Amino acid sequence: MQATNTNHQFMDAYLEIYESPASKKIRAHRLSCFFKFVENKSICTITHDEFMKYFLHLKAKDYTLATKQNMWLILRSFVEFIQESTSTFINFPRKFAKWGNNNKHKKDTASTIMDKAYIDMLLEKAKPLDYKKYIQILLLRDTGMNISELVTIKTTTMDDGKVLSLGVNLQDRFVITGIDPGAQKHARTGPILYFFSKETQRELARYLNARSKVDTSNPYLFTSNGKLQHEQTRNIELFVSQIRGDKPITPHAFRRTINTLRKNMFNCPLEDREFLLNQKVSMNSEHYTKLSIAERLALYDRYYPF
Repeated sequence: MQATNTNHQFMDAYLEIYESPASKKIRAHRLSCFFKFVENKSICTITHDEFMKYFLHLKAKDYTLATKQNMWLILRSFVEFIQESTSTFINFPRKFAKWGNNNKHKKDTASTIMDKAYIDMLLEKAKPLDYKKYIQILLLRDTGMNISELVTIKTTTMDDGKVLSLGVNLQDRFVITGIDPGAQKHARTGPILYFFSKETQRELARYLNARSKVDTSNPYLFTSNGKLQHEQTRNIELFVSQIRGDKPITPHAFRRTINTLRKNMFNCPLEDREFLLNQKVSMNSEHYTKLSIAERLALYDRYYPF
């Protein structure tokens, strides 16, 4: 039995953002397993309890844990895509959908430093699962920004209906954040610039192109129908924890990692590292305030470790 026309339309739009034919095929297959379970009911009318029944159905299946988690992650990615594309709220389970006890040995993850190979592994796993979160991990890797700054990046910055500046500048490779109260630093109340790599420039351009095809008035780069900062912060942390393998990490680990690699690989001076992370510069702060965008980008590229 075929899914409803509405489900087909959502699936076609969802699959369009993925380039790999293999990724499209596996996503279509795993979503079809879900629709078969719910007897092709419209995705927008499925209840929290019905999603939980499918979760428990997956949990009882004789699949590997990685396969079960992959099927659930793809479904969640599909639901988030629909919520961002429409005004529809879908009550998808989050708090109670757990695969097991992952807290047997809690560790202090704030001090985690990742190497480049490990981050490459995270990105390789993330890209076919959820392209939006893949972009978010790229930006975390390249910038070391706080999670609240990441989820409050806007596509444009508005003031009394006038566009002040682009929230995402692809040409000069930077994003503007720090504008929402939840993302402002204690020592900074205005917009904050973070630069990113040429690799992220290419991927972000592709993401923005796909996003522009979605009819939405939401000004945020990473849109959400939930409580923007709280919901997306938790979603990113859960996603990273599920693909991390055997090393417990949090998004803040990206900040510590890029700062450490700049020091160890390039002997980057402390004040340069502080400036690149938008921290209060301990020495020669007046020098940094005079740098042009081009000079700041050159400084970023000089100490880029990936």
